[in-house]
Amino acid sequence: MENVADAGFGLCKNCNNTALFDLKKTTKKADLFFVPVAKWGAEYFLVCSTCDAGYEISEQQKDQLVNEMIERPDNKKMAEIWNKMDELLVNLMKQEVEIGKWQDVVHEKMSIEYKISDLDYIYRHYLKNLMKEQ
Repeated sequence: MENVADAGFGLCKNCNNTALFDLKKTTKKADLFFVPVAKWGAEYFLVCSTCDAGYEISEQQKDQLVNEMIERPDNKKMAEIWNKMDELLVNLMKQEVEIGKWQDVVHEKMSIEYKISDLDYIYRHYLKNLMKEQ
């Protein structure tokens, strides 16, 4: 499988985790004396970074995902933001700060280093994950 792009966060149907996904591509190919001469039949998959389960998506879904991810940081940066946000939000939970104020605190503490749109994207997935666990 060939890596095409980072695909951001999603809920894995296999392991039930909110995880980062990679967009991967497979193709059929013909070789002549170990030299590739033709490729056809491209298929695209989202692959969970936690359990490696893969889910086939259409070319149209792939195009839409690639367009969405142009504005997002790569998966490594998203994991970094998630981990810092997790640390911040766990502290807010311990301080019993009401959930309605969390996003404002995230913006205040993290927007110097990260774009608001990236923080909001990750915050939405963080909350979905948190609510799923309850």
